[in-house]
Amino acid sequence: CKLVLVGSSPLPASESADTANLTSYAEIKAALLKQHAGAKPAVVEAAFKRLLKDREIRANLAAIHTAGGTVEYRAVDVRDSAAFGALIDELNAKGGIAGVIHGAGVIEDKLLRDKTPESFDRVFGTKVDSALTLARKLDPAKVQFFSLFASITSRYGNRGQSDYAAANEVLSKLACDLDRRWPGRVVSVAWGPWAEVGMVADLEKHLVARGLKLIEPGVGANFAVDEVIFGAKGEPEVVVAGG
Repeated sequence: CKLVLVGSSPLPASESADTANLTSYAEIKAALLKQHAGAKPAVVEAAFKRLLKDREIRANLAAIHTAGGTVEYRAVDVRDSAAFGALIDELNAKGGIAGVIHGAGVIEDKLLRDKTPESFDRVFGTKVDSALTLARKLDPAKVQFFSLFASITSRYGNRGQSDYAAANEVLSKLACDLDRRWPGRVVSVAWGPWAEVGMVADLEKHLVARGLKLIEPGVGANFAVDEVIFGAKGEPEVVVAGG
């Protein structure tokens, strides 16, 4: 298959020789401290997270190639409806889009009394604005599946995530609407937290301590595929949780 991956991060260049062969977090951070001598800890931490993210992008692209797929990476801010819409128009003109997985999202957890309107807009808009652009621009006659990755937070709530819960609930209700109008499979999957990957990876110990069971990546991936292949019309909202 041919995949077009859309992300906010630029396509990473090759990694510096200073860190390329390092595997432990301690070794990587030590090397970055040398690279950013005199910098504040926050700067080094940001460089460390950027390095890990770039490694993940390169590894995923390589894995797709190894599996025999064709992949193109495009750096686009999906909140920019003009830029994102132009990419969709370009792909439509090249023969159309057969399927879409919408996994965009950011979290900036705070209690509502401490939340700024700008932060709320970033969290809400990253999911909702991009999904609405897709709904406007995709050709329903060609799209065989449209899978929106939402969150179990939209069903049960979570402390500090009023913005995130609201955004995900919009995705779920958008799926209900499109499922009625589009011939292909449209589903919103309200995921519980995944282990190892995704936005909550940094919170894994905290979540486990609260008694939550996490979704193993292999299990979650199989669920995602099964919902596209075996899911039926009239079932646009699905909840998947660990355990």
